[in-house]
Amino acid sequence: MRITPLLTAVLASFSGLVSGGIWAANSADCTAVVVDENGVPLADARITLEDGRGNAYRTETDRAGRFTLHLLAEEYKVEVRKEGFFLLTVQALALHAGQNELTFTLNHAEELHEQVHPRHSRYSGPEYACSAAEFDRLAGNPARQRGASPREWSTGRGDAIPARWI
Repeated sequence: MRITPLLTAVLASFSGLVSGGIWAANSADCTAVVVDENGVPLADARITLEDGRGNAYRTETDRAGRFTLHLLAEEYKVEVRKEGFFLLTVQALALHAGQNELTFTLNHAEELHEQVHPRHSRYSGPEYACSAAEFDRLAGNPARQRGASPREWSTGRGDAIPARWI
């Protein structure tokens, strides 16, 4: 009966070697860097990779904006986030067996606010300098005839026409 524990130990070792070989053949090393739109590495960015079975793998970038994960070679949904930047989502990132080197670029959230110039009307054409009479002629707007204020004047299509009065 001494053979049974020895046989069990040998089978367990063999099973571990086989499963380890399968893991090694199908493993993917994911090395990546997270940078901003100017190529500056971003420290402390949070990365989540989720496989098709719903298993989530999370990590953060180091001071050089880099991270490494050891995963299975398959498709992952990726989310990269950092405060002050827009969320980056990749719906299907395929990792192949072996080494995978990636770069993720995050855009500053403030950049959009610097470039937005709100307008008071939906009209996007050029502004015209004209008199009230010229405006009536150009717009053909019945609102002027019924005594509407200049703020209510429109082309009749719902587009306000900006005008500077002479």
